[in-house]
Amino acid sequence: MRILAVDWGEKRVGLAVSDESGRFALPRGFALRRSDREAIGKIVDLARQEGAETILLGLPLKMQGGEGDAAGRVRKLSTILEKASGLPVVLRDERLTTQEARERLRAAGVKPRDIPEKIDETAAVILLEDYFSELSGKAKAHAAGPQSQD
Repeated sequence: MRILAVDWGEKRVGLAVSDESGRFALPRGFALRRSDREAIGKIVDLARQEGAETILLGLPLKMQGGEGDAAGRVRKLSTILEKASGLPVVLRDERLTTQEARERLRAAGVKPRDIPEKIDETAAVILLEDYFSELSGKAKAHAAGPQSQD
């Protein structure tokens, strides 16, 4: 199953897509966010091009876990995106993905001046990788089944 991950930002929308097997996250650049309508159109177009079956949208929670204005905007956006694409939209906690993206890019030797251009798509990759880990953990727990008691 192909999943399109979206890291919605104030200036740029980072994009990443899974491979066919749903095991690898591949960066797909970013869309400049001139308007919500334009960004949504680009997301829907990419979802169709990539054959995505689901859109994974980062939910910007506060560090304490609560929701603020940004999370409320993303929740509304998810409804619009679901209608525009005809695909299910899954919201996923995106706390610290941008910070982790910055650290990964520095560790990979990306020049500081190039980091802003790469950070959003890298955050989308991390969002997707975290989602895969979560699904994998649930699958392992489900496969293990109830523990027998001797």
